[in-house]
Amino acid sequence: MNLLLHSERINKLSSIFLTHVDLLDHLDEIKICTGYKGSDGTITSGRMPATMKEFIDVEAQYVTLKGWKQDTSKCKRFDELPTEAQSFVKFIEKFTKKEVVFVSTSAEENQGMLRTRLS
Repeated sequence: MNLLLHSERINKLSSIFLTHVDLLDHLDEIKICTGYKGSDGTITSGRMPATMKEFIDVEAQYVTLKGWKQDTSKCKRFDELPTEAQSFVKFIEKFTKKEVVFVSTSAEENQGMLRTRLS
């Protein structure tokens, strides 16, 4: 997630296309990195450590969400996703303050759901 915020800051994303949600189907829990805690105790979010030294000197901060342990590959609408998968998408939206407009549930081009009309 921290990498997504970093990418948004650099690229000025207006929305998110979330792909391969099905790859998370088998997980009991999903750990999401939300920032890094420096040796001085400061927690940064949306900024990636720039050097190996900085990576060595920080500790990743995680939020753990419950996994869904269900097949999502057949879901055609957002409300067909398991509740935990919907919560995962909503967490991304809340954390990034960007709308997830498309969720793919397979490697197939036609396996996904448009959540909003694109202008």
